[in-house]
Amino acid sequence: MEKFSIEDLSMKEVTIIEQKSGLAIDKLADEDAPKGPLFTAIYWVAMKRENPKFTWSNAEDTSFKTIMTFIGAMGETSDPNSEK
Repeated sequence: MEKFSIEDLSMKEVTIIEQKSGLAIDKLADEDAPKGPLFTAIYWVAMKRENPKFTWSNAEDTSFKTIMTFIGAMGETSDPNSEK
């Protein structure tokens, strides 16, 4: 799978994520906002890019560890001079 970046989302995908999660996408930066629905929706949109048959239920059944690994990988950079 190609590296997924929030910045590459289409506005249609942002709208879908917000509708499915019930949260604005900017809630990613809000430490107090619930993240489960938002992470699930982001993961679902990303997986549907690769596999159009990937369902919302598939995303909901994905382990927390798998989604957190995916979300963490989104924030990684390929800049060798960046701190990790």
